[in-house]
Amino acid sequence: MKVKRFIVFVIAVFVCALTFSSSAFASPNVSNSNSAKRSVLCSVSGLKELGLSGRMVDSIAVDPKNPNIIYAGTDDGIFKTTDGGKKWARASNGLRSNWVHGIVIDSVNPQIVYAGTDQGMFKSTDGGSLWGQLGLANVWIHTLVMSPKNPQVIYAGTDDGIYKTTNGGLHWNQIILSDDEIYSLSVCKANTDIVYAGTGSEGVFVSMDGGDDWMQTGQSMENNGVNAVAVNPDNPQVVYAGTDNGIFKSVNSGMDWSHPALSNRQINALLINPENPNIIFAGTDSKGLFESTDGGANWKQVALSGSEVLSLAVDPKNSSIVYVGTNKGIFEFKSSETSQGSNKESKIVITLKIDNPYMSVNGVKKEIDPGRGTKPIIIPKWGRTVVPIRAIVEALGGTIEWNGKERKVTINFKGTTIELWINNPRAKVNGETRWIDPNNHDVRPIIVNDRTMLPLRFVAESLGCKVEWDGTTRTITIVYPRP
Repeated sequence: MKVKRFIVFVIAVFVCALTFSSSAFASPNVSNSNSAKRSVLCSVSGLKELGLSGRMVDSIAVDPKNPNIIYAGTDDGIFKTTDGGKKWARASNGLRSNWVHGIVIDSVNPQIVYAGTDQGMFKSTDGGSLWGQLGLANVWIHTLVMSPKNPQVIYAGTDDGIYKTTNGGLHWNQIILSDDEIYSLSVCKANTDIVYAGTGSEGVFVSMDGGDDWMQTGQSMENNGVNAVAVNPDNPQVVYAGTDNGIFKSVNSGMDWSHPALSNRQINALLINPENPNIIFAGTDSKGLFESTDGGANWKQVALSGSEVLSLAVDPKNSSIVYVGTNKGIFEFKSSETSQGSNKESKIVITLKIDNPYMSVNGVKKEIDPGRGTKPIIIPKWGRTVVPIRAIVEALGGTIEWNGKERKVTINFKGTTIELWINNPRAKVNGETRWIDPNNHDVRPIIVNDRTMLPLRFVAESLGCKVEWDGTTRTITIVYPRP
């Protein structure tokens, strides 16, 4: 990838020298006079140019708390906008390198930003105003990924394997795969111990323990340079790999891979819509941006034909907005298909079976408690079902917290707060005390095999869901919103 990017860069510079005036390389706040070319690029519905014309945008990071703040890592340093891309300012003070391949933002404190370059790792604690070297000096960093649940944990894919920090970059440990270049990394949101790595020549590797041990995935991926890897945020068994020869998909953690889609095309970037994992974007070498709305079964070209798409990022507040980094600057793309897809997925259907450790979320199978085998059970004395509720709440988009001192579970979802205590048959819903089961005061939260199990119907219906029971198949169906 490093060689390929360098060749593309040389060609781009040559082309720019022939076709653009010197104003194309002026301050990004200055309009480019080549309006005809911009009008062609932006003629697609939903596409808007955001600037940085003439620069290769190799990485994009959007502030998780303020999506108007965007960082772009380019072949000319780092640029930052605070108004959604109307104006950009250089934010490279302190960088030793001009070529920035990876940027990640601390989800708790967005003033903390990390940048991976061809001269190692850099960190800013003031929103990009000043950068300091953070280790891995003289190591070429191809990609960065931060744990979705712990911003202190960062993985760096380099030309010398994978490095990991657990303390915000103070110390880095090489965790394996030192004999190959690592072009792409992806951490599963549902289980952050699961990490996928795309290599320069040996396909995809997977770790199930946060990078301590790695296993090479299916043989069909061997000898493939993997430029992009993306894992389904709800189901860590579903993973996509963008290669020099199209997009491969696995539904069993890489044991087997499908025949490639978009074959004979180099895939530089992949992005899964966090609200609807069936919607996927792919950035190609010269054919622009492609989109799938059915989990990768079919693809269509949607924008930027003739451009090389190098990086992708999603707006954290509006998943229908995708930022696209190319060899011709940065663009914003909003697809009608994406918006429609999100509306379709506003209905969530979850199915579970008694004594089965798997559930289905809108047709996607996932483990309820990955690696533990926890499953719904019926308490015979009560005649009621209890479940490990975390997976269900998170599948709906809610949050769940555990207070060990009080032995208390707190669930928050769309303005509803539920408080439950272990072995207490009463709970609070938005501060109001209720019986969990008015007809059976024995029903209460319990702990089974070190896992908190909650009465399903009470929690689901309090969150606005409909709960259906099929006694023949012993299947529970949860539908949100309530029909």
